[in-house]
Amino acid sequence: MIKSDSIKELSAALSKAQSEFKPVVKNANNPFFKSTYATLDAVIEATKEALSKNNLSIVQGNEPTETGVIVTTLLSHASGEWIESQLAMPVTKPDPQGYGSAITYGRRYALSAILGVASEEDDDANTASTKNGTVPSPVRKMQTKVTTTCDVCHAPAGKPHATGCANA
Repeated sequence: MIKSDSIKELSAALSKAQSEFKPVVKNANNPFFKSTYATLDAVIEATKEALSKNNLSIVQGNEPTETGVIVTTLLSHASGEWIESQLAMPVTKPDPQGYGSAITYGRRYALSAILGVASEEDDDANTASTKNGTVPSPVRKMQTKVTTTCDVCHAPAGKPHATGCANA
């Protein structure tokens, strides 16, 4: 995760927004794991009003890699403060549906994480590990993307510089 030099105002606004979030409704079923989860739409619906009311916004984008897609999530505040995270998602089927599924799944997980909401049942990482405790091979193959940043405030290329940055 990367962030602006200060996240004081963003943190205060996010804390207030979190207290105003509606309950995230787990409105979908995963028959394979016999569990329920909240769709991306449900997470957005539960949080968008409180985010807007507290001058917070979310922008998500994606970039393909050799083995999947990187989902970038930017949480920003009207003050110019921001937090960004990137989540590498493997694509199990290299076609439009495979990429679309990985992007939607990644957006849901990344959005839930950056906002601090639970969108699925906690399975204590049972589905993330194989029987012998090793990490599944698509995850081992994911590559980390290197982001160019400002040498003064460390803002990512193309993102706003921190307040007071000499390169702003």
